[in-house]
Amino acid sequence: SHSVLPSLHKKLPYDVNKDFAPVSLVALTHSLLLVHPSMPVRTLPQLIDLAKAKPREVGYAHAGNGTLMHVGMELLLSMANAKMLAVPYNGSGPASSQITIDKYNTNEILMAQGLHAARHVIASKSDWERDAVGFFAAITKDFTFPFIAKPVDDGCSSAVRKIDTLEELQSFAALVFRAQEELDPTHAAVLSLKRNEEFPSKDRFLVESLITAEGAEHFLEITGGLLTHMQPDGSVRYEIFEPSEALAEGGVLSLEEKFLAGEGQNITPARFSKDKKQRQELSNQVRSALEQAARSLQIEGYARIDAFVRVRNQNKAEVVFVEANSL
Repeated sequence: SHSVLPSLHKKLPYDVNKDFAPVSLVALTHSLLLVHPSMPVRTLPQLIDLAKAKPREVGYAHAGNGTLMHVGMELLLSMANAKMLAVPYNGSGPASSQITIDKYNTNEILMAQGLHAARHVIASKSDWERDAVGFFAAITKDFTFPFIAKPVDDGCSSAVRKIDTLEELQSFAALVFRAQEELDPTHAAVLSLKRNEEFPSKDRFLVESLITAEGAEHFLEITGGLLTHMQPDGSVRYEIFEPSEALAEGGVLSLEEKFLAGEGQNITPARFSKDKKQRQELSNQVRSALEQAARSLQIEGYARIDAFVRVRNQNKAEVVFVEANSL
């Protein structure tokens, strides 16, 4: 992120050359350029010649926009004066991705396995169009303010809002169910949306109860990454990384806080306890719950799971799942 971000953003809140001083070399990584055996190239010059002969017809896969694989390849193509089609891809299995993209079904599966998730309900555009008054009355009868509203099939904080009033709920529904691309400025102002903020239009959205501490001694939001490994006997081993603690400026993490370096704060390892030994014991409990969730969702490849953790009596971690992102 430190070396790549200046190439991706015109303005950063810091100068990568003046505001930081190198301390020590931590690690070295290597990048490999591979081609499928069916391609008629065996050397880098041959690949460049093919790309020049067929601009943007030859594609290459990378692990996401802005990653070193992406920017490094674009640098190579720029130096060679060639053009290829960049295809972001992280390798998650299509079956698990189909499950995790639906936030309602994700939590239904997790709760069926005895795991904790927020109480939720789907709000549909057809119900809203048929009887808007009854639509809002049904939601506010089952959920007390504040609660969470978000698209069913969009993760990563896209259009996720903490709803405090009926007016906010009405504006959220109007924007999600809108027919045009543009956002109504009045409703956008009610939700304090930033200019050009991503807010997709959908035929339904999810209403969730707000996850709170509920008397826990310690309460924090975490994100846990994981990677699956296929074993020789055909079984799957889940590698669960050390969870990070996510700090949000507002009630909900924004897209920038999740993905743009310098915008959000993530603390690794998560501060489950001030005591080092106890912190590790609680971390092991959380990682065990993350693995149980990943297995329940049959996740393959790489995924990130967002959750809240309630620490009770300093020795028990209760994990409440928010969503899993494997796309």
